[in-house]
Amino acid sequence: MFGKSVKAELGQRHDLLLNGERIRTEEEIVSRNPANTKQVVGYVSKANQEIADQAVEAAAETFKSWRKWCERARAELLFRAANIIRRRKHEFSVYLAVEIYETPAGTAGQARTCNDLRTFEYNNELRLNTTTSCACGYSAQNYMGRM
Repeated sequence: MFGKSVKAELGQRHDLLLNGERIRTEEEIVSRNPANTKQVVGYVSKANQEIADQAVEAAAETFKSWRKWCERARAELLFRAANIIRRRKHEFSVYLAVEIYETPAGTAGQARTCNDLRTFEYNNELRLNTTTSCACGYSAQNYMGRM
């Protein structure tokens, strides 16, 4: 059922990511396969109130820059993210199948539908925006390079 890369990653610990900084906490959330509760899908650091507040503040601060991006630059970034998801859909489907105990075919359909809906929304936003050039100075290429 598992792809080699997914099977190798089961049981790993995952840090929180806040402002580009990885944070590992003592408290963790344990994700288990519901069909085999002895199988740990992974461990995720659990945010406390202080970390959650910092995340909200960071999101608000980042939004100050993001809201200045024109629709075309925003859509470009989101299209690139959608393409990454599309390329890795089989891997994501296996993770989802283990996480919620559904067949990989069913989870592939869910991932594809979500991605298709997002792509449709981005295309619609661009179609409704008649601006032909983007003079905001922001580039998804530069932003994605930092990820």
